[in-house]
Amino acid sequence: MEVSRRRVLQKHLEPARPLRRCVNVVIDPSPYASTCAQALMKEVDQETSVDIKRFYEILCPNKKKEGKLSYSRDFLISLANCAESRKKPEFLPDYSIVLTKARDEEHLKCHEIWWNEGKGEIPSATMLRHRRHRRRVHCDVTWAGFWCQGFDVRYAEKVRRGAKRGGTQHHLDFSLIFSQPPSLSPVCVNNPHLEALKNDILYHLSLGTSTHDLPAMFGDVKFVCVGGSPWRMKAFIEYIATELNMNDPKSEYPNICAGTDRYAMYKIGPVLSVSHGMGIPSIAIMLHELIKLLHHAHCKDVTIIRIGTSGGIGLEPGTLVITKQSVDPTFLPKFEQVILGKTVVRNTDLDQSLAEELLQCSQELNRFETVIGNTMCTMDFYEGQGRLDGAFCSYTEKDKMDYLRKARDAGVCNIEMESSVFAAMCKMSGLKAAVVCVTLLNRLKGDQVNTSHDVLQDYQQRPQILVGSYIKKKLEGCN
Repeated sequence: MEVSRRRVLQKHLEPARPLRRCVNVVIDPSPYASTCAQALMKEVDQETSVDIKRFYEILCPNKKKEGKLSYSRDFLISLANCAESRKKPEFLPDYSIVLTKARDEEHLKCHEIWWNEGKGEIPSATMLRHRRHRRRVHCDVTWAGFWCQGFDVRYAEKVRRGAKRGGTQHHLDFSLIFSQPPSLSPVCVNNPHLEALKNDILYHLSLGTSTHDLPAMFGDVKFVCVGGSPWRMKAFIEYIATELNMNDPKSEYPNICAGTDRYAMYKIGPVLSVSHGMGIPSIAIMLHELIKLLHHAHCKDVTIIRIGTSGGIGLEPGTLVITKQSVDPTFLPKFEQVILGKTVVRNTDLDQSLAEELLQCSQELNRFETVIGNTMCTMDFYEGQGRLDGAFCSYTEKDKMDYLRKARDAGVCNIEMESSVFAAMCKMSGLKAAVVCVTLLNRLKGDQVNTSHDVLQDYQQRPQILVGSYIKKKLEGCN
C-alpha cells in the first residue's frame, strides 16, 4: 500500500492516489514538526514512492504505531511555522486557489477553531469524516499541497464510484493546501467560558439560549445586514421582502428585540436585518451578541454586510464605496483595543471576493457610481475626522486639507466610524464580510451635510438596492 509521489518538473500538479484505508498511527507532537518537512523532502529526492510505514518512520522515528490517526494542535502549528512549510514550492501552477504567500498564525487559529467547533484539539480524520462530510465531496489533493503552507487543514473524503453499479468506495485523503475556507463554515466563537453557561443571556438583544429556541428562530439565516439606524434596517427588511417576493401586505415585520431599546432586529426568510447604533463601542457590543446568536443557532455559511453612510474623499455625493480594507486614522489596516491593560492589535481585512461580487452587481444594475477602496474608521464625527464645525477645534483649515489629501493618497475613499471593529470581529469569527457605504458629501469641499432631505433619502437607499440585488442573485443561483 503506497501513496503515489509523482515529482512535477515544469508540469501541472497531478491528483494523488487516495489511501485505501485509514492507518492507525499517532503522529508525534511538535519536537519533530520543525524538521519533518526537510526529512520528507530529502526522502522524496531519493525515491519516487514512499509507503505509509516509511512515511510514518520519517515523521516519528521513535514512536510505535498505536491508536488512531490524529494530530495535536502543537504539532500542526509547529509544522506550519517551520521554514520549509512557509516556503512556497517553485513548481506550483499559477491557479487562483494557490496563494502568493503563507497564511499568518492568526488565520491558523481561526481555522483550528472552525474544524473543531471551538474545542481544544483538532479531531482525528475519522471523526471529521463522520461529523462533517456526510455529503459527497470531490477534492483533488496533491503531494506538494502537504508542504504548501496555507494553511487550512482540510480532510477531504473522496467518494468515487465503485466498479459495480451502485457501489461506492470511500477514500480519506488529507492535505494542507493553498485554498479559501470551505463552504458551509459555522460561526466561530473563541471563548471556552461559554461552555460553562447554562443560559447565555444576550442582554442587549433581549434573547437567551434557555428562553428562546435560537436554532428554530435563526437557523436558516444566510445573510445578515447591519446598519446604524433602526428605521433604516426596518426599511431594508421591507425592501428585501419585496425583492424576494416574500412581502406580506398584512405583515408588520415585528422587532425581534422589542424587549430592549438598544437595538432593533428584523427577519424575513434567510435574511436578518440588525441595527448597531453609532460608533465602534455600540457596534462592537451588538456584534459580540450577534455572533454568539448565530453560533448558538448553528448557522452555516453566513454572509454579513454593513450598509451605511459616510463622508467621501474626492468622490461625488451619492457614490457607493465597497471597502477593501478598513484603516485607522494613521492609514494603517488595523484595529487596536485595550484588553486587561494591554493593547491588542487585530487585522481589518475584508473578503475581497465578496467585494468584487458586489461591484459586479453594481455594474449590472448600472444605476449609480460604485468604487472599491479603503475606508478610514475614526472614533468620532468631528475632530477625529478633521471637521472644522465641532464644539472644539485646535487645527487650521490648511491642516485639515493636508490631512485629507494624505488620506486620499493612501487610498482612502471615505470616512465612517464602525468598519474597523466590524472587519476585525467578522474575520475572527470566520464570517464572510463586506462594508458598503454611500457618500453624503465630498469632504474636500466642506464639512456639513446640506443636501435636501429627499436627495439624502435617495442616497441612503442605494446600499440597500445593491445589497438586495446581491442577495437576490445568490438565492436565485442556489435555487
